Amino acid sequence: MKFWIMSKHEAGEFSSYDKYAIIGVVSHYDAQPRLQKGYVDALQLKFYDVDFETELFPAITTEDAVKIIEFVEKNKNRVEFFVVHCNAGVSRSSGITAALSLIYNGDDTWVFSNPKYRPNMLVYRKILTVAEKRGLLT
Repeated sequence: MKFWIMSKHEAGEFSSYDKYAIIGVVSHYDAQPRLQKGYVDALQLKFYDVDFETELFPAITTEDAVKIIEFVEKNKNRVEFFVVHCNAGVSRSSGITAALSLIYNGDDTWVFSNPKYRPNMLVYRKILTVAEKRGLLT
């Protein structure tokens, strides 16, 4: 399964002839990008780029992680790839992508070894926990 990591700006300008789905995350005070036509499905979430639980800046929840897994499961046979974006395309999107890449491809090293990305470890761990409970991770 293919995953592309992008910033919010890049995702808003992206289009492809191939079928793709979008997972987008922005902070609570930000608007989602206006997406170009052509995507099959989109999941748009709001949580802050924090790697700790706090009421002041709500982080990814278990419910968010469930939505991500369910979205991928629903679309994995319908699309060629997934675009995963956050505001900057560095932390939340790479945390999501690393977890999904490990779950569906058995390898997340391409994300962790790229100096461009700094995966949000709370995001990564929450998604992997949900996947493990659903038997998607061996």
